[in-house]
Amino acid sequence: MSVSDSAYDDDAWDRNNLLALLQAEQPDWTKIAERVETHAFEESFLADPLTKMNAVHYIVLRRRTCPDGIEKVIDIAKSILLENSEAAVVCETTNGFTPLQFICDDAPSAYDAYEDEDKVEELLQQDAALITALHEENDIAMDISSKQGLTPLAVHVAALSRLMRQRQLAEKDDIDVSTSPVLEVLMEKSSFADCEKALNTLYMCNTLAVMEHWQKEEQIALQGGYSQGLEGWWLLDLMVAILFASHQHLYPGETITNFSPLFTLASLKDCPLPLLFIALAAAPEELRKPLANNNLPIHNVAGWTLQVGDPVIRKSLALTTMMGAYPESDSVRNKNGETPTDIYYRTTNMLADENR
Repeated sequence: MSVSDSAYDDDAWDRNNLLALLQAEQPDWTKIAERVETHAFEESFLADPLTKMNAVHYIVLRRRTCPDGIEKVIDIAKSILLENSEAAVVCETTNGFTPLQFICDDAPSAYDAYEDEDKVEELLQQDAALITALHEENDIAMDISSKQGLTPLAVHVAALSRLMRQRQLAEKDDIDVSTSPVLEVLMEKSSFADCEKALNTLYMCNTLAVMEHWQKEEQIALQGGYSQGLEGWWLLDLMVAILFASHQHLYPGETITNFSPLFTLASLKDCPLPLLFIALAAAPEELRKPLANNNLPIHNVAGWTLQVGDPVIRKSLALTTMMGAYPESDSVRNKNGETPTDIYYRTTNMLADENR
């Protein structure tokens, strides 16, 4: 991604500066480290005039070319950010990515680059370590949105979705991406709003696959059968991982045994309905499992607050679907003595537009 010589003022441009050294396809990391020792402050502000990419962007892009391992890459990045922490939140011009978002977008390439699972795990561990280092130097980097409005976790979910789609087209087996070290560190450091955005990104990137699975599950249910097609589905596993991170934000201090994907989804007013129905098909027994305040999942859905202009039909569809799967739920009272119907009428603004 080197920029042509004409992009720079030849008189002002030092061919040995940090940015120029990092732009090389095979950077000399010894020279880079030496340059950082002497010019870290002034050259941390350099940026490619065409792409606005700075030294930290290029460190991320070239991270796997360093013969001395990720530790040296991290040391160099931290030395630069120690002089100028704002370099971690600079957005390049193409996608509006920060250096951290570049890692999130590129990390899944390890899955297809190597067949050796241990090698893939090693690379993902290295990427997770670099993400942690960038976050430590400037934690605002985790909140920056790209041009598409995606924070780092959502960027990574979109990249994982792209990877799985490509593998499907190439007729390769699905892989479990829900335990990726990169995903884990991103979920640990992301906010509740980031988790919600990641969940919606997962749906938006895989709408067709979700709808196909939902239709299959409905056909099975109509025929009186049980779900057979969801266990081990990569998208469901990834959804559950994101939901667990959301659960930890919603119910801090709760034990893992109190986690229910369906309950957590029902706690999110803006959750995509097909994901809610997929979670219901995958574990219908969770409809009967009361958790916080003795609420069932249907109590949570009934409590989705609506304002003027919000689509009442969306909330009603979710309620009728869940009630159809567990009719007795409408008589179940929570700790406040309310049934789902009580909560529905208390929280639904009847002036809302039902035609939306």
